[in-house]
Amino acid sequence: MRIGKKQKVGQAPFSSIKQEEGSATESFQTERLPWMSLFRLTKVYGKRNVVNNVTLDLFEGETLALLGGNASGKSTLLQMITGLLQPTSGSIHVCPGSGPKDISAIRDRIGLCRQQSALFDFLTVEQHLVFIAKLRRMESQDIKAQLNHLLDLLNLENNRYTIVTFLSTVSKSALSLALALMGNPKVIALDEPTQNMDPCMRQHAWEAINQSKQAGSVIILSTQSMQEAEALADRIGVLQNGSLVACGTMAELEEKYGKMLLMFTMTSSVEY
Repeated sequence: MRIGKKQKVGQAPFSSIKQEEGSATESFQTERLPWMSLFRLTKVYGKRNVVNNVTLDLFEGETLALLGGNASGKSTLLQMITGLLQPTSGSIHVCPGSGPKDISAIRDRIGLCRQQSALFDFLTVEQHLVFIAKLRRMESQDIKAQLNHLLDLLNLENNRYTIVTFLSTVSKSALSLALALMGNPKVIALDEPTQNMDPCMRQHAWEAINQSKQAGSVIILSTQSMQEAEALADRIGVLQNGSLVACGTMAELEEKYGKMLLMFTMTSSVEY
């Protein structure tokens, strides 16, 4: 990637960076094999490329933050990674080192926290977690231990027997995150999971996400907050108009783009 001419006033911070094929992943050097690989992933709606030619490797025990503003393609990319949307073109391979596998082969090993609520109004917090645990084929003895751990970690213990209808917005967000993490899925996709949380709950959420990473999950997190990306991510991918215009560690991005990265955080991040 290269930086073009001097940026014009009002121009999007990374619009002067030309994305060269595959270049957004070059700065991350590793001898590990990726657990999942995206190759030229594209999603077209009408005449618009909502996700445009994204190539990216995802690794076990790593959190990748997708940083971008509204309509940058974050949610659509996450939905393709989790198999909810079929790409218009491109491919996703699971465990490419052991031979290509389709995403459908690991559906029961994927956890997803969407921006839109997927909760049942008349189930309790505990019933939600038991239900998802059984879908993920957890052993009975493991369900109780992890359920209690997540309720404590996400400050939901006092709401264990409360039905969703009577939960606060913050508690609903915490439950949605708990459902994505329950059973330690191999792939965890989190679409702006903390946007409706207060600062205290956000800290609990970050701790829960970090624990899942330490357990070996592949975590992909979308956010509009540089603060959240710094707190959680091993690598940050910057999405703009559906294209992955930069990807690397925070240190690599700051060294390569400097003030342009700061400008991006000022125009696209939410205040915490």
